[in-house]
Amino acid sequence: MLHNSFRTRSLVQGAILIAAGVLLPQAFHAFGQQAGSMFLPMHLPVILAGFMLGPVWGLLVGCLTPVLSYLFTGMPPVPVLFFMIAELGVYGLSAGFLIRRARFGVHIGRINLDIYICLLIAMLAGRAAAGLAAAAAFWAGSFRGTPVAYVTGAVVTGLPGIAVQIVVLPVLFMALKKGGFVSEPASKGN
Repeated sequence: MLHNSFRTRSLVQGAILIAAGVLLPQAFHAFGQQAGSMFLPMHLPVILAGFMLGPVWGLLVGCLTPVLSYLFTGMPPVPVLFFMIAELGVYGLSAGFLIRRARFGVHIGRINLDIYICLLIAMLAGRAAAGLAAAAAFWAGSFRGTPVAYVTGAVVTGLPGIAVQIVVLPVLFMALKKGGFVSEPASKGN
């Protein structure tokens, strides 16, 4: 019974995070098309899904969120949609894996910095996945830009969003964990 309630809770939390990942960008787009590219609102619930629900759910939320966003809103446009599926899927997968298994033991005083290290590694892994997806599209002839220019442009444009992720996600995750909203896996791999 405990295992079923864990699955149900994870399903509900995953669905809420996907909905947030579809709705947040729409709120940011009210301030102009560039606001989404600058503040990366879809990234927040995806990385949080990995932290809260683990690597499998993080991967699912990361892959489904841009697809559902595209189906409901037409954003992100093709081929960026495919780059974002790779990027966000890896964000969720790596955040979930790292937060559950990595122990870096880095502290400043009594503050454990493991969550920040996990976040930075997940962010780098996601951008690398986006670069690889852009490279595959470039080599297939379906993307005119270069993969390096795409990733560089995305990082530079997204600097405000990256800063928000670094400041908000660890604090939000720790608050949710303290409040009992973070599910501990019932079995390995959840």
